[in-house]
Amino acid sequence: MPLTKREAAVISAYTGFTLCDFSLVQELADEKLGRSTYTHEFANKLFWEELHTAVRGEFLEICKSINTPSPDCKEDE
Repeated sequence: MPLTKREAAVISAYTGFTLCDFSLVQELADEKLGRSTYTHEFANKLFWEELHTAVRGEFLEICKSINTPSPDCKEDE
């Protein structure tokens, strides 16, 4: 199952590896940090740590859903 734009933004914000348009990551950062963010902030390690912490719960939920096999998924024989 492909990632949604939201999932790609969350994974990008958590890992620092951009999987989607940067604008989606910045919108997510605005939402999660509760303020407007500026592009120059993304060059700051402390900013990334704050963002990483803010999206951690949602990132872990995505990981759980990926690790849960769907009903149509069959084990290799």
